[in-house]
Amino acid sequence: MKRFRKPILWVFLSIGIILTSLVFVHFISLEKEPVSKDWSREFDLNLKSDDKTVPFQVNNEDSLTFYTSNNEGINSVTLDDDYKILENQSIKLDTSPEFSIWTNGKKFLYVNSKNELHHYIESNNKDTVIDDNITGYMANKNTVVYWKDKSLFTINPVSMKTSKVKDFDKRINRVVLEDQSLLVITNEKQAFDGTLLIPEKEKYRSYEVFAMETEKISQRFTNFDYILEDENMELVYTIYDVSEKAHTPYYLSGTITKLHTKKPKTSNFYPAGSNVRIENPNYLNIYQNDGKVNILFSAQGRVSSFKTETNVFNATLNDNKWKANQLSRTANRSSNPFQFEDGKIFWQETQPLEDAKVNYSLMGITTDKDGIARSKEINKDDIKTALSHTGLALAMGIMTLLVAMVWVTPAGIFIMIMYMFNTNAIEQGKRWVLVTTLSLYFITQLFIIQMQMNDVFYMFAPDYLIFDGSSYILPFLIGAISVLIIKMFRISKDHLLAKLSYTIAMNVLIVTLLIGPYRF
Repeated sequence: MKRFRKPILWVFLSIGIILTSLVFVHFISLEKEPVSKDWSREFDLNLKSDDKTVPFQVNNEDSLTFYTSNNEGINSVTLDDDYKILENQSIKLDTSPEFSIWTNGKKFLYVNSKNELHHYIESNNKDTVIDDNITGYMANKNTVVYWKDKSLFTINPVSMKTSKVKDFDKRINRVVLEDQSLLVITNEKQAFDGTLLIPEKEKYRSYEVFAMETEKISQRFTNFDYILEDENMELVYTIYDVSEKAHTPYYLSGTITKLHTKKPKTSNFYPAGSNVRIENPNYLNIYQNDGKVNILFSAQGRVSSFKTETNVFNATLNDNKWKANQLSRTANRSSNPFQFEDGKIFWQETQPLEDAKVNYSLMGITTDKDGIARSKEINKDDIKTALSHTGLALAMGIMTLLVAMVWVTPAGIFIMIMYMFNTNAIEQGKRWVLVTTLSLYFITQLFIIQMQMNDVFYMFAPDYLIFDGSSYILPFLIGAISVLIIKMFRISKDHLLAKLSYTIAMNVLIVTLLIGPYRF
């Protein structure tokens, strides 16, 4: 037995090291590969803010600059086409991170901590108060608006002159901008109204596009966004139920004169290839790409085989069904995804700080080939994450030992019966006893392992483990390899129980380290 135990111990150890290395290599490959083949991995663009407000974007000739604010002022980052950081800048001002800003790179409009709207010129450090007691503010490159209770105002970005647009009957809840048009949402208690304003010379044409009311006090309308092409409007929003802590998405399409007559439809999102709807989608952002309506949103997505986190998805309408693809796979919560232009998507990601505080970091992905190639480069964080995931995966895999107790039960019962009624067959090492016992073990394993090789397994397991019939072929191959290895190292005087024990132990080791890490 000594001649047997020493080499077999090294065999167990060697196989354990090889299979553990394969798990690490797989997780490294997962880290460097984008979650969607047409997009890059996520880039951290090194732009921090205290709030998840969408940054203001300025498209330069050969670069792209984002501006955001925190309690200490305005921060900016300038990127090239494949998201290389060219420059970071900051301006110290009393800014409120809850509001967006407007800038052309030289002049700035921002709201301070006292809810005063300011015009700041960087060249001469001149800071002027435009208005005070404002309750909301939104801006894009073409339009700057703010509101005070029920009154909406606009600012000319060139002259900086303020003019009143309209007084509403209800309090302004929010304003959504789309190019030069704007959607004003007003509300009183549970009733929400939507007014579309389209510029016409120096005035705005007004259209009442919806009037809705929540069914329960615990519900409220959120995440309004829209696109407008000619007079056709596509509108999305969610109803958030505070009691259930869940968002339900809705979609509305029609002309601006008849949209208010349309009945909103629930726009459930489904992962590609699945009929299980995505729960609790949030931060809806609608846009058009190649003539097709797309919706960006945040929802729970798989980060690994044992962890989920809020990540970014993109949905398109196919056969009256919204099919969604996951675009990011980051470890922290993602919010407010938006598209700047074709092939460029950004969002804000939560960054945990001390004392349970958080800030937000701008993240982005691109379809640019150079950007995709650069995003696949392995860095120190990838190695740390892969090591962490390998450790967790191996810990999950060890739980296979609990399942193995079920696999071995029929074989164990058979051996007990043999000891009671035919002890000689065991003591003499009859071959039929060995074959029958192992057959009972492998057949039981074959049936039970079907439940273990589930959807999560096929989502995260290496390619060499996922193929047609793999849940049947792999247990058979692993069983055959286990028998072959033990047969190579056994000697004729080995007791039958020793052969059984080593064969089953080898089989459990291989299954634990080859299949176990990906089955949760």
